[in-house]
Amino acid sequence: MTTSADAPSETDRSLPPLLSPRDESRLHLADTALHTAHSATNLVPVDPDAPAGALLSQALLLAQAASTAVAAAVIAERERGTTWEELATAAGTTKQSAHQRWNQAVKSWSSLGRSAAMGTENYSASNLARSLDGAFARIDPDGRTDAVSAGLDAVRHPHSTQAQEARRARARELHTRRKDLERDVTRNKEHWIKKPANRLEHLKRAATSTAAADLYEQLAAVYDALVTAEPELADEHRENADQRRSWAEINRKDTEYRLEDAATAPPAPAKWADGDVPSALSQPLPGSGWHPMDDAPRVLALEEDSES
Repeated sequence: MTTSADAPSETDRSLPPLLSPRDESRLHLADTALHTAHSATNLVPVDPDAPAGALLSQALLLAQAASTAVAAAVIAERERGTTWEELATAAGTTKQSAHQRWNQAVKSWSSLGRSAAMGTENYSASNLARSLDGAFARIDPDGRTDAVSAGLDAVRHPHSTQAQEARRARARELHTRRKDLERDVTRNKEHWIKKPANRLEHLKRAATSTAAADLYEQLAAVYDALVTAEPELADEHRENADQRRSWAEINRKDTEYRLEDAATAPPAPAKWADGDVPSALSQPLPGSGWHPMDDAPRVLALEEDSES
């Protein structure tokens, strides 16, 4: 067994529960690599009486594990600052192909907090690092007993932990805001009227489009802030910001069209029968500051005047 003379032993280390995104990505990759190694071990045909198809099933599981490991490697590369151009060169493909193949994995990693926890309760980076150290030591008995944790920034540069945590805290705030806005976007879509049938429905559709545009512009601003909070993933955040601005512009145009169409649309029913009032009229539209029933009496009054 060989160890570095100046490297602290495992018992001397005290890692915080959550590490920097760069360190977390290394733990995620190490954990995924270990799972792939287990899948490869299971493929060894030691059972002569295995049922038909068992070998293929194990091989397919290994292929899936390997694909997951590749995605984890891309995530770890992005967290250490590797560009998409450099990833494309390593993969022997184009930047566009590399981006299309793995960008969703990077986005998912970001949305889950950039942590090896990946939604796991009672997660501890220290416990995971210790477990991985032990697992890899069993695979390579002649290697060092701290092969995984020794390469972590929290071990190599312990004084950087505080600064990393401050940046991560800012990113957490922004991602909380992002999730709130995305929830509001989903709720706003519940009021969407695909084919307005009368003047009032055109007005309701215009209000919904306006609310959507406002929400998308706020989301774009959040992604702009994430460029600074998470510079390693700046490309992804800029892409998301541009996309949300594009969607905001589409909704602004839709608002204009609906207001124009409302002027020539057929009138709404003069009276609402029981059960005829759309559910969308029962509550204000998120982000718009406008309640559909605020305009309903005015629109109905105009229609009654026109009929008389």
